[in-house]
Amino acid sequence: MSTDIEVFIEVDRGEESVPFSDPDSIFSLTEGSFVLDADYAVHDALAGGREAFYEAEDRDPERVPKHAPRGMPVPQSRVVAHRFFWLVTEDDLLPDRWFWPGDRCIGPDKAREWVDSEGCMESTVVQTFNLPSRKSADWSRLNVDEDGHIRWRVVAEPGWVNPTWLWPAEYDDALAHHGLTYDAIPVGYSVLRDTMAELERHHGPQRVRLILWFSG
Repeated sequence: MSTDIEVFIEVDRGEESVPFSDPDSIFSLTEGSFVLDADYAVHDALAGGREAFYEAEDRDPERVPKHAPRGMPVPQSRVVAHRFFWLVTEDDLLPDRWFWPGDRCIGPDKAREWVDSEGCMESTVVQTFNLPSRKSADWSRLNVDEDGHIRWRVVAEPGWVNPTWLWPAEYDDALAHHGLTYDAIPVGYSVLRDTMAELERHHGPQRVRLILWFSG
């Protein structure tokens, strides 16, 4: 069985807000995941990626990552949300297409089926722009918070495992904890680190993070 990794670098472009607290200031560096070699030693070091697909009794305790998987952070960039989640809504109540693509929506029945399966994660995304008119018939059917923003329920497709996020220094620690050096692993993982370092110099500490998860 092969194990694939999905990797995104996120940047918080805000200056006044607490880092990664304002969804409107969080952006992904890329529109899609980085395409990296399936190096299982690296996968396990970062988030137990390969071991997660084994039965508990078959897992190697020496391959436990230094930083246990933290789950998908909230909030996250729309690019990451679009890739990781499906938005749950009725067919006649689709969100604005600039906020969420229609082909990443599912109905409540399908969502219930996924949630009942093992490993399906649930969360909420907040729409703060291109909101429908408060006078529209749809407004009363939406989950509107105290700020007048719409909160949509989202679910992850079964099969994604060990979503997590790491600060750049934690990325270094995770690899070192498993005895991995940048000159001994596929170069793409070094490129990730160099990119995060450059972004940190521009945006400041704790304004750059790595988000990743796995599929088998």
